[in-house]
Amino acid sequence: MVGKESSELLWSFIALFLLGFFLLNPILIYVSLIPLLTMFFGLMFDQPKNVKVERLLSKRSLTVGGVLEVSVKISIQDGVGKVIVYDDLPECFKVVEGSNRIVVWKSLRRKLKASFSYKVKCLKRGSYILPATKWVSEHPLGLKKRIWGDGKNSIRISVYLNLSTLEIFKSRYAVNLPSPPTMRISRIGHPSTDFKDIRRYVFGDSVKSINWKATARRLLTVLDLPLVNEYEREGKETVWIFLNASKDLESSSGFKDMFEHLVTAAASIAFYYLNKNCRVGMYIYNGGKQVIQPSYSKRRIRDLVRKLSNLETYSEVEGLDNAVKRCKLFLCKHTPLYIIVTSLYKEDHKSFFSGLRDILTTVRDAKRRPLITVVNVQPYGTLAQEGFYERNAATLLRLRESKLSYAIRRLGVRIIDWDPANQKIGNVVFGGTRS
Repeated sequence: MVGKESSELLWSFIALFLLGFFLLNPILIYVSLIPLLTMFFGLMFDQPKNVKVERLLSKRSLTVGGVLEVSVKISIQDGVGKVIVYDDLPECFKVVEGSNRIVVWKSLRRKLKASFSYKVKCLKRGSYILPATKWVSEHPLGLKKRIWGDGKNSIRISVYLNLSTLEIFKSRYAVNLPSPPTMRISRIGHPSTDFKDIRRYVFGDSVKSINWKATARRLLTVLDLPLVNEYEREGKETVWIFLNASKDLESSSGFKDMFEHLVTAAASIAFYYLNKNCRVGMYIYNGGKQVIQPSYSKRRIRDLVRKLSNLETYSEVEGLDNAVKRCKLFLCKHTPLYIIVTSLYKEDHKSFFSGLRDILTTVRDAKRRPLITVVNVQPYGTLAQEGFYERNAATLLRLRESKLSYAIRRLGVRIIDWDPANQKIGNVVFGGTRS
């Protein structure tokens, strides 16, 4: 446990002593005793070894952009020396107030108590483990090796999409998104066999729709009206969203947090159509072939947000063409509105065009145009902020993409370009430039 400084003091004593001995210089011999006595008395003291750490969090789950307050209490029982206590935060956590580390000096007093607190903001959704609080103890003279430890208090934190940011999509009509023509008459259509929700009985409901089991359970606790099963109405419009979850969307230059913008766009669009009484389904291509079955209920919004909050990117390459083939039976049956959320900068052109043509071949209602809308998330604003060469590269990439966009529009497909560095998704959908 002896540190490097102790060895240096010992060699200093030996060197000065031998030099004074051979030169017959008593002053050098006396001076050589200084490092020896320093090492002897310094080794009599130990640095702190018993450090207890307690950490408190204001909450275990929060939304993207939310602030988390962390408080750390420290208790040091024995020893003397400097103690550094710190929290290693995940990369997407940003300290907005205070500091996530503290340096304290433990004197010869019997016990020392200290504390510090800070606030962090999470910029990315997902599930994270906040590592245990770590501490480092140092000898006051550096004569002994450092002692490392932790508080064994790691905590899991869940970060979800912010529902409050989606509320602007609830009561307004989007300018750039296609409006379902059956949106207003879906409430008066004939009930289908697709289950929607359970609600209270109202005058005019059929006795056949009463859910007797659910009613019996409810009557055990409180006397209330019966509960009835509510089913989807025929004629309800279906919206199908293809979301690109390629690993390239978060590993390439200029795409820092770009996948988060894609998830935000998909959640916002789904939230909009669900509140317009539409059935919304989703397929995650390049992302493990995940399917979110189309349905509508009041609970569906939170379920969808929770699933998107836990969505991760995949290295698997599937392509839009294979995604359309996998969903073709459903698409032919329902003829939905198509929303493709991706970044054309990272799409395989051949696969993407093939997927668009496959969708067009499934269209039976030629009067409804445009049936396909591509929400194109662009990285050029982020690249332009990084430097001179990045700005030139962004210009060249934009020119390259414009040729692809022109070819896509010739197929009768609408493109909504969204640059998160310069625009908000709400402004783009409700009042942005229509392509």
